[in-house]
Amino acid sequence: MPENYAFRDPNHYNGDGQTKDIDREYFYVNGKYVMQEGKTFKADIRAEDSKKYNVLELQKSFDDLISKLGGVKVNNGETLKEGEEESLAKSDPNAYTNGYLHSSNNWKDVHTYVIRTPENVLWIQCNYGSESAYLTVLQVSEFVNKMSILPASEIKNQLDKNGKAVLHINFDTDKASLSSEGKSAVAEIKKVLDQNPTMKVSINGYTDNSGNKSHNLKLSDDRAKTVRTELENSGISSQRLISKGFGQENPIADNGNEKGKSENRRVEIVKI
Repeated sequence: MPENYAFRDPNHYNGDGQTKDIDREYFYVNGKYVMQEGKTFKADIRAEDSKKYNVLELQKSFDDLISKLGGVKVNNGETLKEGEEESLAKSDPNAYTNGYLHSSNNWKDVHTYVIRTPENVLWIQCNYGSESAYLTVLQVSEFVNKMSILPASEIKNQLDKNGKAVLHINFDTDKASLSSEGKSAVAEIKKVLDQNPTMKVSINGYTDNSGNKSHNLKLSDDRAKTVRTELENSGISSQRLISKGFGQENPIADNGNEKGKSENRRVEIVKI
């Protein structure tokens, strides 16, 4: 910060801002909302002591700093275009109460920047009020599903109860290769099949709706085949297994947010 300015927790006069490992913010880009998710730092900026709050001083400070870091400005105080508020109210009705509009709550002087490096994409947004400014810095990152691996006992329970078990198996990003956690998850499927030697199953792969539909269909099919191959290589007869991909069809959660997307990226084991 420039001399005699300080960060404060959002909506408070103390603290030094808030950091969240996974969060969301709506950024202005040429007067339109663009949603981004990742790690955030959100803070109010206030003048301290006898310093008089000065919008132009802060704006020029941000403009100069971010330009030197290789960033570009994608909103230079433009207000929201007609219909943007109504569209957001439908797609994310709790955006304001959840804090996703900290620096973009339809205020009049919103300045947005993007810095891209080989390692990261950073969004910076500052809205200048009459007595303080409202800052969001967001490092774009994909949500990491921290749900635990489904144990064999629960897989069997779901199969008995519902005729299928829903698993969130970790694959390498946008690939069909299994991560180490993914291999552990498949090992739990093997336990069920070992304990039930007459059981036959279909391995069905699904994705979220990100990206190209035909790409998602192929990716889901390849991932289902990977699980089938892993089971076959572990000793399960190929006569007991079939696999198929369904892409982004049949979602089980809302694809409009990252939590829902993570739930839709799944493998279902279905008794046949």
